[in-house]
Amino acid sequence: MLSFHKQAKKFDDKLYKLIISDKSRSLLRNKRIMLHFRVQTVEDFTALGCFRFDFPLLCTIISAAVSSVLIMIQFSD
Repeated sequence: MLSFHKQAKKFDDKLYKLIISDKSRSLLRNKRIMLHFRVQTVEDFTALGCFRFDFPLLCTIISAAVSSVLIMIQFSD
């Protein structure tokens, strides 16, 4: 069974192909379809292609920084 994200990607690809092949351009005038593609934009930030800078990494960096600050505050007393 495909994961949800793979199924969503597959759906987006099929919908995109339908829009491209639509001669009447009726799908392009559909506001819901266009909104779907505007919302679906995903930015990939990488560190020179070595690793992705995504939400879990951001949470890890923030928690490490907060932990370090708390340790420094405890030892400064």
